[in-house]
Amino acid sequence: MKWCFIISPIAFFTEFLGKFTQEIIKQGDECLLIFNGKTSEYITRDRFPQEVRVLSKVDWCKNNYKKGGVINDVSWKEFFADYDRFNLKSWGFEKSKEMVSQLYCFTDFVLKNEKPEVVIYEPPSGTSSEIAYYLCQKHKIPYLGMIASRIKGQIDLYDLEHTCSKYENDFKKIENILPKERKFANDFVANFISHKQVPSYMKIHSSKPQNLAAIRRYSKKSLKTLPAWMKYLEERNEVKDFDHESEMQLGYRIKYPWKAFLTRIKVWFQGNVFWPMNKNDEFFLFPLHIQPESSTSVLATYYYDQINTIKNTAFCLPFPYKLYVKEHPVIRGDRPFDFYKKIKEIPNVVLISPLENTEEVVKRSKGVVTLTSTIGLEAALAGKPVYVLGNVFYSHHPSCRKIAGFEDLKEKIKKDLEKPERVENLEEKNISFMVSYARNTIKGDISSASSGKDTNDYKEMIKEIKDKFFK
Repeated sequence: MKWCFIISPIAFFTEFLGKFTQEIIKQGDECLLIFNGKTSEYITRDRFPQEVRVLSKVDWCKNNYKKGGVINDVSWKEFFADYDRFNLKSWGFEKSKEMVSQLYCFTDFVLKNEKPEVVIYEPPSGTSSEIAYYLCQKHKIPYLGMIASRIKGQIDLYDLEHTCSKYENDFKKIENILPKERKFANDFVANFISHKQVPSYMKIHSSKPQNLAAIRRYSKKSLKTLPAWMKYLEERNEVKDFDHESEMQLGYRIKYPWKAFLTRIKVWFQGNVFWPMNKNDEFFLFPLHIQPESSTSVLATYYYDQINTIKNTAFCLPFPYKLYVKEHPVIRGDRPFDFYKKIKEIPNVVLISPLENTEEVVKRSKGVVTLTSTIGLEAALAGKPVYVLGNVFYSHHPSCRKIAGFEDLKEKIKKDLEKPERVENLEEKNISFMVSYARNTIKGDISSASSGKDTNDYKEMIKEIKDKFFK
């Protein structure tokens, strides 16, 4: 089998993939690495076996790319996530177009000429992964987006942009649920709703700049990767027009210390921005998202402006309902002061603290309006109506309503208030939902590969992937 991996600048993910590819080579399979940036190559190449073949987007473009080619089958949407995340306002039309064009031409060349049997990367989260996913569909090559699961000790593999197609398909026809699967599902739902089990991605997001430990880790990482960056800076004038990934990372690293300082200052001054809950209020809940992040810029692109989305949602509600907006627990200090001010100006919006008990807030609400938030999954499992504006893996749960636009949201809320519909046999539906989800994950922990306590069985992982997706 021929595997192709697109290598991300994310350190813990490359540590994981390095060990994963070692097992692939050991089993006699072929392995190809794609590097879209020279710094990623310099920093992570030694984590992978020497036997793997390497293709550099920068080197290929220097020798083969012809400026001015016309690409008609992708849109500017593929560029939006990087524009949002790395604040590329100064790039302008030509530089932005070149980034998309180069990635498209290089990735298309690799897929047509190398013909891998699978491409593995993270779920589409930026320009490179969006284009890779699109071209894999075009060339009929499976694309698997690898991400930490909501289930502890498991990994999700998305064959679609925002989910695994097997989740919903198996949910519709699930049978022969074993007693141990039933127990797992009941325990997961109880712990998830009560917040006894915290999703693993919350640990990753503890690296936000307001965390002093994160700043120390950043400093340590910067020293460790300094030789690679010095090497890049020496050749920067020659390669920067083809190495947009390194250029974006360079801008981020320069700005990070100042951002960290401002974030801590804002945390101190934003302490009294939230309002208390009123036990007499009737309300719907809107959980705020971390930004920038693929959960908004990729999975809910047309709703990523959360102030505008909150405003439109609030004015969809019938009298006398309010919209409670709950801040994300790890984003404090990241928002500008004006962000909260604009939200609080909306007459029927109440901005509540991230420290409020989420289980209690969901229970008291009439429903949850969300882009892709994990609180939406929590509410769905609790039997609350969930109005999903974005694309998210849990939207096939019977408690969810997929929303086509704000007028549709208004009508669906009105209908649910006039004639509330409870999900019949919610406990059984939750069991079927969780079992169909769990059956299509693989056992593993991406972050443990770089923790010094690697618990992964890479041989078994490869077997599971082949059994689930290639038989």
